[in-house]
Amino acid sequence: MSREPDPHLPSDRSPSSAPRTRPDSVIIVQHVQPDAVERFRDWQRGIAAAVAQFPGYVGTDQHPPEPGTADPWVIVLHFANQAAARDWIDSPVRAHWLDKLDSSMRHHELTVIPGGFAGWFSFSPMARFVAR
Repeated sequence: MSREPDPHLPSDRSPSSAPRTRPDSVIIVQHVQPDAVERFRDWQRGIAAAVAQFPGYVGTDQHPPEPGTADPWVIVLHFANQAAARDWIDSPVRAHWLDKLDSSMRHHELTVIPGGFAGWFSFSPMARFVAR
């Protein structure tokens, strides 16, 4: 029995069955020792310049930890679609930059968010707060 797709659920296909492109975000959680912050910042500038040249790259959000904490850095890379994100993740250019990290900074966690963050923040014109 064939079932119609639920229009309220995300789909990778448009009604015409052509592949639909959605943005993807890649989240990197990077643990950096306090004495390595300047080296990490230099490295981050280099890899940011490299990814900016990649087809489908949209932008980067960088969230350093609060001063005086041991919290990790969080870097969010935005790509136009899943293929562009995957091409960057699997690229020799990225591998080259990862090889440049010194051993104290090599531990990181990488998560891909299909569809990016757009669906996380949906603002309805009906949901407004009025300050009095």
